Amino acid sequence: MLAFLALSCPTEEPVGNVYGDPLVFNDGRRVSTKAEWAQRRCEILEIFQNEVYGRMPDAGKVYVEKIESGNTTIPANSVSGVSSPQQAVREQYRMWFKADHTGPKIDWLVVRPANSAGPVPVIMTLNFWGNHQMLKDDRILVPTEDWFDNGDKNWGVVDNRISSSSRGYLLDGTRRYHYPLELFISKGYAFVTCCCADIAADPEADGDDVSLQRTLPYRQIFSLWGPRDSSKGDNTGVLAAWGWALMRGMDMVEGLSELDQSKVLVTGCSRLGKAALIAGAFDERFSIVCPVQTGGGGIPLSKHRCDGKESVESETGRYTHWWCDNFRKYAGNEDAMTFDQHMLVSCIAPRAIFATGFQNPWFDKEGEFLSLKYASPVWEKIFCVSALPDVPFPSADSNAAVGDNVGYYHRGDRKHGVVMAEWNRLLPFVGKIWGK
Repeated sequence: MLAFLALSCPTEEPVGNVYGDPLVFNDGRRVSTKAEWAQRRCEILEIFQNEVYGRMPDAGKVYVEKIESGNTTIPANSVSGVSSPQQAVREQYRMWFKADHTGPKIDWLVVRPANSAGPVPVIMTLNFWGNHQMLKDDRILVPTEDWFDNGDKNWGVVDNRISSSSRGYLLDGTRRYHYPLELFISKGYAFVTCCCADIAADPEADGDDVSLQRTLPYRQIFSLWGPRDSSKGDNTGVLAAWGWALMRGMDMVEGLSELDQSKVLVTGCSRLGKAALIAGAFDERFSIVCPVQTGGGGIPLSKHRCDGKESVESETGRYTHWWCDNFRKYAGNEDAMTFDQHMLVSCIAPRAIFATGFQNPWFDKEGEFLSLKYASPVWEKIFCVSALPDVPFPSADSNAAVGDNVGYYHRGDRKHGVVMAEWNRLLPFVGKIWGK
């Protein structure tokens, strides 16, 4: 359960203290060159595979077939400020992982400008409830086999299945999740998405009962990786699997000549923001990483002291399937960690990252800010580029902590989700990066 307590947290703490220094190897040597950083980055990613998310599976091969395409019109929208309908091309791709097109699959939706002169930049994300919620277009497939948590009934879930009645939900700017495709298209960007339920089911705990989490998530994509070995503490968790799927989405983008593979932004909100962070840290092909309100195990520092925040105990107790078993040893014992989330953030350098928060202590917005601050020396000292601006923790809705390559922003309300406030801060940042 989320905690909505009006509590404050310390935001100024000494760098390189209990959190660990991303520029110091495990054996104590200091990183001073790009070549050494490449080695240290691998060392950090190994820590997070062994201690937090589990093993990142090998890429393997993907087999992509176009299963439907056509033109679509995206209505004007006063919420996003787009005053005229946008003409776009709609393409649906089915991704298989076996040459005979059997076994698990992922259905991807690609929406791109209809009249682009060349390859266009890409905004990529996982979605919660199906590709059909992105557009009011009857031709977009509705998931028929995926399992959804009944707690999401307001989003069209009935008897653990998604309903076509929710078609186009996420174009509605009044909802707490909003993807303004008309705005993306007007700026010349393509939008690429797939449903996280295509990859792994995500059952919420029913009170203290997490029994569904022990089996249900480990089907679909997990069937590619063989039986889970219960004797190992670093089995792949669902967050890593979602991140892996985003990386396979990047494989698909590389094969589509209409898309600019050098300009791909990966984003997501809440648990899918964690997945975007993981994908961006592990895969250097993403040029911009934009995690939104990730909560514990995402951007915020695990060891940051803050009343009312999410903890390793709550993360591993309520969402057992997201993590590897080794992460549980830090429940109520965060001080034993020799690392923290800023190290994962640092693995994105020298690429760009823009993270956002909001007014809920459970998500620890100060811990988000400090995580970006403590990761910034990798940009500054190794790559000699600017990172998070040297400012105090910013006030709500301020752009003070938005730099050229590293940015942080938090909203002044308590609406958990991605809304126009995020897009209005994020897209100018993206435009500057890609404009370079």
